Amino acid sequence: MQNEEHQSLKHDFIFGGGPTNSYYFVNGVGITYEVMFKPSGYLFPEYPEFNKDVYEFIIRIEENILTINPPSDSLLPPTIAAIFRDFFKREGAVVVYICDSSDGRQAIRFRKFNSWYSYFEGRGTTLMKIDLEFEDKEVPVYTSLILQAKHPLLQYIIVAYQRLILWADSNDK
Repeated sequence: MQNEEHQSLKHDFIFGGGPTNSYYFVNGVGITYEVMFKPSGYLFPEYPEFNKDVYEFIIRIEENILTINPPSDSLLPPTIAAIFRDFFKREGAVVVYICDSSDGRQAIRFRKFNSWYSYFEGRGTTLMKIDLEFEDKEVPVYTSLILQAKHPLLQYIIVAYQRLILWADSNDK
């Protein structure tokens, strides 16, 4: 499944599947990550044309054998990029990333996500990303929409995403 020639440039990962389309990998210091693409059609209930193909991107540490935060890992961006490439083999997939803002570190998470995506983008991709933010109780919430640049419903999905973010922003006022 993984491209053999580039295997040494990233962490090996496996597709575990399940209801959240989970991928797993272990970094060089033994930290286990889970990357999920959770079905999230509920974000676009008024758009049955594509809402069955909407997934929320979530990355979490499943097991940390260290007692500290994970150290910097140069293989993380190419691993995330390879997982995105694998996931987007699904025809019509649309991914939404919503930065966790529960601890006030959402700007840091968004910068990190953007650095991962720019690694991916720099290696030639057929994907496009649109970033929008809104406020929730005066706290900025950063989001991204990622989909194939040649998606047949591209403009329709972008407008739906913009409406979703405008709605979320106006509901906070």
